Amino acid sequence: MIKLKLFSILIFLLVCGCASTGNKTLGSFDSAQVTTMIKDGVTTKQEIVAMLGDPSGIDLDHQSREKWTYTHQKVTSKAINFVPIAGSFQRGTNNTVKQLIILFDSNNVVSKHIFSTSLSETNIGLLG
Repeated sequence: MIKLKLFSILIFLLVCGCASTGNKTLGSFDSAQVTTMIKDGVTTKQEIVAMLGDPSGIDLDHQSREKWTYTHQKVTSKAINFVPIAGSFQRGTNNTVKQLIILFDSNNVVSKHIFSTSLSETNIGLLG
């Protein structure tokens, strides 16, 4: 019975301790996968849409090239948030942001792309 309760609590924490926004497909990729999928001078706009869907942002760069941006953010609660009493003194999250910026030439082919992953954390509470 105790094992069932512990398992239930663990499942609850796993489900409630995480949130994500943005392009879910991008969230599952790392730098090596993006490099394999997108080839500058080769990959077309249509192939990008087939792989990642519509971008979260479309803009023009200083050379009037079309610039697409894909973003994914994942926020995970720190384990201490769920510890009674201790969670009142220090709480926080671990954050991961992935961003892909793609520039297209006049033929709708990728001229350049940049992928980045940034890690950060938030801390709040009396000891935060």
